[in-house]
Amino acid sequence: MGSIYTQQQNQNAFYFRRYSSVNILNGNPIIDDGTGQPLRETTGPNAGRLAIRSLGKAEDGQPKFRRLLSQTGKPVRIQQSVKLCDKDEQHQTEKSLAVLILAQRLDQQIDSWEADADKADGTEELRP
Repeated sequence: MGSIYTQQQNQNAFYFRRYSSVNILNGNPIIDDGTGQPLRETTGPNAGRLAIRSLGKAEDGQPKFRRLLSQTGKPVRIQQSVKLCDKDEQHQTEKSLAVLILAQRLDQQIDSWEADADKADGTEELRP
């Protein structure tokens, strides 16, 4: 499971951090930018964030975008963070039951997204 933490600049919220081969905000696979690095948005309000692109086939039958893979052929896992919840009466500390339940559910959702992405591109047998 990932880790739960608070940011120095925002002590009023809890964040979840984990390594994953999919975008932990929406489950989309991490795309190769053609140089072996994750494709990131370059303009607009999402500049610097992981890019969201379809892995659908182009007219020539080849994927328009490819999943970012390591030299061994396994999907690359990068560290990502997402806001889990704001602090309130129910979510007071990182060890509060409600916070732990939210983190566990998100962790399970990410595992499901990774499994779906692995099945879609045939790398499921490579995951430990």
